[in-house]
Amino acid sequence: MSNKYYYECPKCGGDDFDMGSMEFDDDYAWRTGLCNSCGFEWQEVYNFDHNEASDGSCNELDNEGNVK
Repeated sequence: MSNKYYYECPKCGGDDFDMGSMEFDDDYAWRTGLCNSCGFEWQEVYNFDHNEASDGSCNELDNEGNVK
């Protein structure tokens, strides 16, 4: 499964799937996917790393919202 991409089903590689809304708990977020081709259901899990400036500069922000 680790060689698959987020835009395809991790089981069959199909691109006809539905993703649920994000759920959150502490530093994690996840959403459930359901493949309409093969019926496989999975969860995408995200781990919070850092905030970045919204101007497209990819500058990491500190805890006060200032560019590091």
